[in-house]
Amino acid sequence: MSYPGRCTGKLNRNLIWATVYSAFAIPAAAGAFYGMGFLLPPALGALFMSLSTVIVAVNASLSKITFYAPPI
Repeated sequence: MSYPGRCTGKLNRNLIWATVYSAFAIPAAAGAFYGMGFLLPPALGALFMSLSTVIVAVNASLSKITFYAPPI
């Protein structure tokens, strides 16, 4: 697989992670699940947002380590 193909795959994984996370986290932070007994404290929401950013950033930086393409 070529380097651009790997980069596109990494980009898609990051996009899927962020979308799935946001689909749950934004309604949880807004209190949409309060009726089911789940209330997300603001401090925990901030921690999860930070953790999501770190995961995406680490995943993106791994492409530099794992998928080294020699200069042409």
